[in-house]
Amino acid sequence: MGDSTLVEFLRDIFIIIAGAAVVLWSLVMVIIAILIYKKLNLALTAARNAAHNLSESGQAVRDSFAGKNPFFGIAAAGLGKAISSMVRSAFRR
Repeated sequence: MGDSTLVEFLRDIFIIIAGAAVVLWSLVMVIIAILIYKKLNLALTAARNAAHNLSESGQAVRDSFAGKNPFFGIAAAGLGKAISSMVRSAFRR
């Protein structure tokens, strides 16, 4: 009977240690996931702001060409709409 209780005790200790290791590993993975999310969120926000600024710059260029020559106004408007559409579709949530 002495040997079986030792085996049972060692088995229980192993299960407790393995369970604690799994919980610790899960906490580490959650912390890493949160840190990655924060970094990606900052990068995506910066990219979204850059796209918005690019769209505003295109609008300013389109507005500056609109009154000088009808051909340039039409071309700038079309180009601005195309770029704006591409930027919006690339950064759509």
